[in-house]
Amino acid sequence: MRLLYVSDRLPHPPVAGRARRVHALGRELIRRGHEVELLLVTPPASIPTETVKTLRGLFGSLHQIQVPELRLRQSSEASRLLARGVPPAALPFHAPEVIRAARGIVGRTTFDAVVFDGVAAASLRRHLPRGFTSVVDIAEPACVAHDAEARSRGFGFWKSIRWKLHGVLRRRHEHQTVADMDLVVVRSREDRQLLRRWVRDTRGVIVSDGVDEPELRGTDPVPGRIVVVGAFNEPVEIDGLVWFAREIFPKIRAHHPGVQAVIVGQEPDASLLALRSLDGIEVVDTDEPLDTWLESATLVAVPIRHGAGAPGQILEGLVRQRPVVATVNAARGLELEDGRHLLLAPSTDGFVLRCIKLLDRPDLAAQMGRDGAEWCRQRALWPIALRPLDTLVGHALGVPRSLSQADLSRPSASTHLPTPPK
Repeated sequence: MRLLYVSDRLPHPPVAGRARRVHALGRELIRRGHEVELLLVTPPASIPTETVKTLRGLFGSLHQIQVPELRLRQSSEASRLLARGVPPAALPFHAPEVIRAARGIVGRTTFDAVVFDGVAAASLRRHLPRGFTSVVDIAEPACVAHDAEARSRGFGFWKSIRWKLHGVLRRRHEHQTVADMDLVVVRSREDRQLLRRWVRDTRGVIVSDGVDEPELRGTDPVPGRIVVVGAFNEPVEIDGLVWFAREIFPKIRAHHPGVQAVIVGQEPDASLLALRSLDGIEVVDTDEPLDTWLESATLVAVPIRHGAGAPGQILEGLVRQRPVVATVNAARGLELEDGRHLLLAPSTDGFVLRCIKLLDRPDLAAQMGRDGAEWCRQRALWPIALRPLDTLVGHALGVPRSLSQADLSRPSASTHLPTPPK
């Protein structure tokens, strides 16, 4: 089968977030014998030669369309689209040069399916000819993302009202876009349920996040080191990192004066750089793989309070046999057992107590690390997590797939979104 993957995220290096998912999905499809081409829509910027070479080695063909973001935002067409609820991230996919280039690529090559990385990229679908199966991979529904951003930014009353009205338009745009897709890929049962409330007659597949099996080097953890990994360009994650550093960590340090917290990510903003002035906090700016930092952790903290969670960060810690403390929201979509595979915290004080518990009991921390790693090996390695891709492939080739009750009960099983009752 021949597929075109459309994204505005550079999937290399696959350090975190959507880059990991795009990289893993493309790699797994190619491993199964399919041809996958990558279409990147990005602002004008030079991609390093080594990165281009790596992407071409993975995807075969790489197409890049560069769009000046500032010019897009200042145009009258952009104002009209934003007023209709089109998210700012979708503006490049409405640019005339992007539409012309994408039509040319699709016109020159016969694709069985086109996979859009998120609703923003899927905005391009309405400008393309028919004749292929259209698939959208949704990281988090608009209602979740919109509400999470409002909470993480702490809007006042009137701005919250305007934000909610804009959220209604944004959800309507998402529903119209999703309804035009042949197949919808979501990350969790919760996301499927949210979309099922709004979108009728849309086929849905759950493809949960996964993790690569690392080459463990037997590195001993640094005593008293808490590692926190985050995407420094996401307001929801910045909110969680600041919350951890200013409200949680000082209470942990009061019980364990020697404990250190290392916050690791790429290109921290001013609010994160300011955390370096706090006792025991180190903020690391790196685009290198996070293996060394995670393996050095006594425990891994994932303090995400809003949004669709951070399953990738949790899995990266678990697969390296490190105990994880996370918010309930961070583990959204992962069917992990609290108290066995990790510790889930419902509040600030709950997060503090669970971190202290693992620091006080190295035996419990070690056992939890082993149990979590075993769960990952059985349920969350990428080849396992991406098994529902068979449904995507079958649908693109026009082959119906009958689902047994056993399929429906598995956490990563593929299912169809039923039509909601009238």
